[in-house]
Amino acid sequence: MTQKAWMNDTPYRMLDRNLKRLGLTMLLGAIIDVILALASLVFPAWVVSLMGLDAPPEVFYFQMWPLIHLVFPCFYILAYMDTKRNVVIVTGAIMARVIYALYMFLSILFRGVRWTWAIPGGIGLALAVSHYVFLRLSDFGFWEVFSRAGNPPGMKK
Repeated sequence: MTQKAWMNDTPYRMLDRNLKRLGLTMLLGAIIDVILALASLVFPAWVVSLMGLDAPPEVFYFQMWPLIHLVFPCFYILAYMDTKRNVVIVTGAIMARVIYALYMFLSILFRGVRWTWAIPGGIGLALAVSHYVFLRLSDFGFWEVFSRAGNPPGMKK
């Protein structure tokens, strides 16, 4: 099987394309989070009933859910605008998405909440995987970027 060849392609152009794709996944994540947050703020009764929350304490915790989804896009947009300089935001987004998905899936298993909680958890996990794949294709290592807070190896604190 042959790979698709790009005319006048260099490894740097290939890395740049993957970096742009990484930025687009960050933009997609921001759009999805804004849609989830707006749906929760505009139609809270519908979303609460869809997620199976009916007790007052659970509804109180649900009120924080749209705010969480409004915080993510604030950082995602920065990573989209200049992905290479803000690559540490990508690693933070990957970790946040994985923790969020894990919480949603564990809530289904152990707290007995509805399976509809798997939808935002699955979306978060899919975004985390796409971020990670394009991060690696852009020649960045997750742990190297995270441990150095996005600074090059030669920089000293």
